[in-house]
Amino acid sequence: MMTMITDSALFKQLAERYALFSVRDQWAIKLLAAFFAVMVLFSSVLIPASDYKAEAEAHYRSSLDSLNWMQVNRIYFSESNALHAQRDPGQSLLGLANKTAKGYQLSFKRYQPVGDSGLSLWLDDVPFNKVILWLERLDKKHGIRVKEIAVDRQQKKGLVSVRLVLQG
Repeated sequence: MMTMITDSALFKQLAERYALFSVRDQWAIKLLAAFFAVMVLFSSVLIPASDYKAEAEAHYRSSLDSLNWMQVNRIYFSESNALHAQRDPGQSLLGLANKTAKGYQLSFKRYQPVGDSGLSLWLDDVPFNKVILWLERLDKKHGIRVKEIAVDRQQKKGLVSVRLVLQG
């Protein structure tokens, strides 16, 4: 490869012109060429490498902060999972919903199974606050979630009609 370059007409022409310069000018040309070589090396290798290093360090710090946050809050997540105790395998969703609803003086107007693990319920003229407390208990104590809900206000203050689908 080097012989191809040195044998080229352009290289020979530049070498002849270089030989015509004085020793002091040749030294200045060499110094200028070295300066440009360093600048090319610096701008094409060192600056991108430095930028990559800075980005990698920032990503590392961000990931480390995320890890630290997860480790600090791990206890909250494990407590949250422990609160979602599952119901007994033999206990039906309807039975559990009915049993817990009685504790809040709620009764179902109508109910209907939805798929394998769902239950559609209708409650009429029930206190809104009691419905919310009942649904919270189903979620926190038994891991039963509300999949769909529609709440309609009734004429009497605080009473609502509710249609909901429980999943769990």
